[in-house]
Amino acid sequence: MKQNKSNTFIFIGFAVTAITLLTFYFVTYSSLKTTVSESKEEQFVLKMMRHLDNLQSYESDIESTERPYIISEEKDKRILRKFKEATLNYTKELGELRKLSDSAQLPKKEILQLLTLGEKKLSFSTEIIGLSSIGEPRAAIAALLDREDLFDTPFRDQYIKLSDIGRGLLRSFQEEHDANAKSTFFLFGLLSLLAILIIGLLYYRIWVRAKSIETLSEELKIANVQLEKHIEDQNNSLFENAHDLIGIVNDKGEIIKVNSGVEILFGYTREEVLKMNIKDFLFPEDLVNDPFEFDKVPTVGSLLTESRYRKNDGTTVYAEMNSSRLPDGTFMAILRDITDRRQKETELRMREYAMEKAMSGIGMTDMSGTITYANEALIKMWGAGSADELIGKKLTDCFDGPRVLKTIEDLQTKGFSSGEDIGKRIDGSLFAVDFTANVVLDFNGRPLCMFGSFVDITEIKKQRKEVYR
Repeated sequence: MKQNKSNTFIFIGFAVTAITLLTFYFVTYSSLKTTVSESKEEQFVLKMMRHLDNLQSYESDIESTERPYIISEEKDKRILRKFKEATLNYTKELGELRKLSDSAQLPKKEILQLLTLGEKKLSFSTEIIGLSSIGEPRAAIAALLDREDLFDTPFRDQYIKLSDIGRGLLRSFQEEHDANAKSTFFLFGLLSLLAILIIGLLYYRIWVRAKSIETLSEELKIANVQLEKHIEDQNNSLFENAHDLIGIVNDKGEIIKVNSGVEILFGYTREEVLKMNIKDFLFPEDLVNDPFEFDKVPTVGSLLTESRYRKNDGTTVYAEMNSSRLPDGTFMAILRDITDRRQKETELRMREYAMEKAMSGIGMTDMSGTITYANEALIKMWGAGSADELIGKKLTDCFDGPRVLKTIEDLQTKGFSSGEDIGKRIDGSLFAVDFTANVVLDFNGRPLCMFGSFVDITEIKKQRKEVYR
């Protein structure tokens, strides 16, 4: 629950911070744009001031061409071209100023007065150039000297007046920009402070959470070390107290670690074994081919083998070895003493062999009377070529007459039956047989199968008849 609350707080903190920063960005952008951008009125004023400057420049160009042209006897065409060019530009600027005179934000009266003077000045200059061109330079110079002040001085005064008005308007715009800038930077500072407070609170909370996680991590490390020690103690306890022999060897067969099971299985002390090689536990005749093929031990899983080993006193012990690879490249082997089991298996095989080679016919059936086993004597007695010809047949098919049914009933009810009967061979011939049968019980006392021993007494019965005769 605490973890969920912390995650919720961090999520809300990031969301609020993101919203604050976005708001801060858009508000600041809008304010700065308003502060630094030119208004429509300011753009008109700037255009007016630019055209005034151009008009003043071209007016100076016209003046600079009037006198040289008048006093030039050769009528320099280059001066005339310069005059025409200045006149054209002068006319263009007058037209631009006339367009601006329609704006309500500009001083229309002053602009119109300047336009009137400018047009008179242009007309006067054109007239002077015309007089000069027809060969009247003296008249042109006299006209220039008498009348130029009528146009130049008022024009310059009006120009200065209009320029002063424009600069005043620009100053008012600048003051307005400054006021907007102060408001913008005040808002900028306020939003910055708010963002810093929120981010600081968020990161303080994250820092506290990180310290908590660090503390928890240390506790987990301690718990992990304790758990690993506990597991190691448990493994050591299991390793030492295991009934089987457990050992660890390298790929050279040198014993690295072994539990106390070695003392029980081989009769050596642990100190003695740690100085030995696994080959020391083998008989010389078994060392012809190295029985320890480490490359056959799988990387995943284990390898199970059975071998005989030599005990400290020279006697033989049979053991089952389960080998597996360890991550560090060594091998772990678990040995279990199977000497008794091997002896019992040998005895069982001997019994099976004895039963198979017995002179009497021996057979087994299930509880319904179906044959499941027949030894060699029984196969021969019934004239079969192999056990397969008898296994699966019913007892009622192997005897002649109803006596066999009474035998099966006695076995199923009493568990024992014996006597004589007439056997029927595979080829259909009959012979006298003496039998003894009983029911074999399983470990829980329930009927498992029926076991019987059979003897062909045909010849014995003939001899008895002869003796009796």
